[in-house]
Amino acid sequence: MTELTPLTLDEILSTNSIDELRGTYVDAGVKFKSEKKFLRQLGKDWKQLCKLEKKIASQNENIPETIPIVEINVDGVKCRLLGVGHALTGEHYKNIIRQTAWDEKNVVLEQGMRDFVSLGGPEMKDHLAAPGYTKYYVKGLIMGMGLPLYFLSKPLVSIGKRVSKRLDPSRLLEGLAITTLSLDPMISGGFRELPAHVEIELQEREERYEKRVRRSIYMAEFLKAWDVEGERSTVIGLGHVPEIVYFLHNGNKDEKSSELAREHVKILKKDRERYRNLDEMYMIKGALTIAAGFATPYAIGFSFNMMNGM
Repeated sequence: MTELTPLTLDEILSTNSIDELRGTYVDAGVKFKSEKKFLRQLGKDWKQLCKLEKKIASQNENIPETIPIVEINVDGVKCRLLGVGHALTGEHYKNIIRQTAWDEKNVVLEQGMRDFVSLGGPEMKDHLAAPGYTKYYVKGLIMGMGLPLYFLSKPLVSIGKRVSKRLDPSRLLEGLAITTLSLDPMISGGFRELPAHVEIELQEREERYEKRVRRSIYMAEFLKAWDVEGERSTVIGLGHVPEIVYFLHNGNKDEKSSELAREHVKILKKDRERYRNLDEMYMIKGALTIAAGFATPYAIGFSFNMMNGM
């Protein structure tokens, strides 16, 4: 039997700060000697409540045929956030994204989303707000280490392909994606130890936002500056949804990312061709970093052989 938590998910998500949330716990009869103990208990409760919600969603037989949309008003303008699991495969899920987004007005996309789901509308350049080349290096490193292993284990690769066809991992991922359709986008990102607004406040105390959060700041400011006529919509990764909601309501303390977004919107309105090429250098550096990662195992091996040959 699942142990009851002092607050429900709705009660936790309805608060806007750590102090307010701690006060809500106190109102429910739970007091803490320190903030550290409060955050520890909050983490346990959050994990338990999210796990329960995901279990209920996975058992839902009436699966929605649209992406859940979070709608908020910013300065009198309606903003609609379509959060999707863009690391998840499956054409059925992608078709649901497309069918939902086709009815939206003034759509902008998270960077890379067009390739994932084949939607129109401009892509934001959010990766430029928090450029990170480590993932490219690791990707290249894995490729470099994996290449000789591939040739050494061709029989195993052949067996693996036959097994994967039977298991069909895309179907497993499709099941995870479909589950998110029954979840509140404010919790379905799946990687948080604490609610988004609590994580953000803790980062602001340290005066340092994580890279993913800086990208959310950029996208929130882009939406605010994207002053097209009428409502505006965006298709973004699920993990960004609660962060963007927070920043649209509360603002942020990262003027660099905010100014970058506003500048990009100005360029987009004036010269779309120039806007499309803004991240050209980023992509080139990414490709070069992959190449460096790929070459690393061979450079190490060459150096080792040279030392042994002396």
